[in-house]
Amino acid sequence: MNDKLTAPAMYAALSKYRGAIMGFAALWIFIFHEYTVLSPVGTPLYGAAKFIKGIGFAGVDIFFFLSGYGLSFSLSSRGGGGTPS
Repeated sequence: MNDKLTAPAMYAALSKYRGAIMGFAALWIFIFHEYTVLSPVGTPLYGAAKFIKGIGFAGVDIFFFLSGYGLSFSLSSRGGGGTPS
């Protein structure tokens, strides 16, 4: 049994869940900026928030990657060379 996804299947899954992943990335960025307000030192969530603060840049990377994916798919589906009609 081959568990590897083919390229079209990966693109379909990425397109299907793009909005949810972008929402997760936006939440990640929010937590990155507001972690001291959301979880002061000593609260149960402090460790998780500190971890997200340490790798918070990845939320921006994910968001920009998926935005670029959506833009390139939109432009390529127009049928032209990327020029608006």
